[in-house]
Amino acid sequence: MYNAVSGQSAIFKQMQVIANNLANMATHGYKAEKVMFEKSLNEAAQRSLNLPREGGNSNPLNSLEFASVRGAYTDLSQGAMQVTGNPLDVAIQGEGFFVVMTEQGERYTRSGAFTLDSAGRLVTPTGDPVQGDGGDIVISGGGAVQIEQDGEVRVNGESRGRLRVTFLSDQNLIRESSLQFRAREGSTPIDQPEAKILSGTLEGSNVNAVRELTDMLQAARLYEALQKTQESNSRMSRGRNEVFGRS
Repeated sequence: MYNAVSGQSAIFKQMQVIANNLANMATHGYKAEKVMFEKSLNEAAQRSLNLPREGGNSNPLNSLEFASVRGAYTDLSQGAMQVTGNPLDVAIQGEGFFVVMTEQGERYTRSGAFTLDSAGRLVTPTGDPVQGDGGDIVISGGGAVQIEQDGEVRVNGESRGRLRVTFLSDQNLIRESSLQFRAREGSTPIDQPEAKILSGTLEGSNVNAVRELTDMLQAARLYEALQKTQESNSRMSRGRNEVFGRS
């Protein structure tokens, strides 16, 4: 019974992650999440049966291992590039993240759907200033905006700063929202001045719809199987109680 309950709990979390991935299929710069499962040993049962930690349980119906979700990791593979023609839309070819400044400090994103605020700063759709080598990038006075492959932002040929691109591995990233990450405590982002920037282009989501739907279907079937296991256990328990109750 406990195996079935733990399995259902883990699968339910997996289905939530899959549903979120599918909901962000059309979100530019979104990176899919994947669930990591692990087996957990029931220490209380182990002690009660006086078994060594490595196992030795001879009764297959008295399992000491339970399913659990260890956590989730982010798939950082690149999404398809989509040409928009908007000079403020940019994408990173290869590894790296754009750096933005929020009220909580630096955050990192792959979404380059930028715009200008009332002060002429280059910002994200939520209003967070995009960071260049020297801080905020200010584009004022009108004129033609051009972002070069090396991240240099020019207005009428005059430089207004260079987009800052930094690298963090999945192990050093903590997801805060669909599009923003922060650095894990103790990790140091590595600036990538050689990063290639594509102007007038946005990176699409890297969610594989077919794979996600297949995983969802498999998870739903397994959830139903575990539900039937619980129902069978319940019927067996009621039967035992009736037999012992009459005796």
